[in-house]
Amino acid sequence: MNTRLLAVPTMLILAAALLCASPAAAEDTPPSTSDPSAPIEVPPLPNTLTNEQMAELSSDTNKIVFDETRAETEEKLETLNLEPSDAGTSDAKAASFHTAGLRTVGVMTRASLASSKCFLVPGNMWGRKSSNYGGIGSKPALRNCSANVVKTGMASEVFRQEWWGWVKVAGPFNSYGTGSMQSKDVTYWCNGKTRDNRFQVITTAWGTTGRGQTGVGRDTTGAYTFRCN
Repeated sequence: MNTRLLAVPTMLILAAALLCASPAAAEDTPPSTSDPSAPIEVPPLPNTLTNEQMAELSSDTNKIVFDETRAETEEKLETLNLEPSDAGTSDAKAASFHTAGLRTVGVMTRASLASSKCFLVPGNMWGRKSSNYGGIGSKPALRNCSANVVKTGMASEVFRQEWWGWVKVAGPFNSYGTGSMQSKDVTYWCNGKTRDNRFQVITTAWGTTGRGQTGVGRDTTGAYTFRCN
């Protein structure tokens, strides 16, 4: 009988301890920044891409609509990073990336409801005069950004085609602005000019508004051939 009497206070003590522990557990999760001008970190793409993955990177729209929270944009960026954690998850990662592309199209159906946007222009590739034509590159840009966009950024990466797929040869090149902007430092320096190769630049762009709304988009220049090793 004494055992049964002791059981009730013990349960009350445990319940009280759990209630007290809840606020401490919540503090273990670092809060996301509330500063809308804080840059968003773009995870780099894998060092190699299959031809199928590269084909998925070209967007069917260049409009970035700011209708997400920072946490949603950061989660999408993690999904857009194609690098699998192990061989068993490679198929799932590819499927997740394809879903992300579909979500971007879905955002476009809500574009009329959103007043904040930028247009990502991946640009063309050419021999860079700034490198004395010893390198190739592009000048990706964010254009026609809404007036309430307070922070923007782009991360560009240069890939060269091999017989099995694509390999990253330069980047990421990160640049930041406060609205419409252009990146002028995306350059791959050729390691000799003895054979023709195909290259393309992939640019991931993001932005935030003064109210903390965010958005992200990605597009590619498409493939260009240069006499560049």
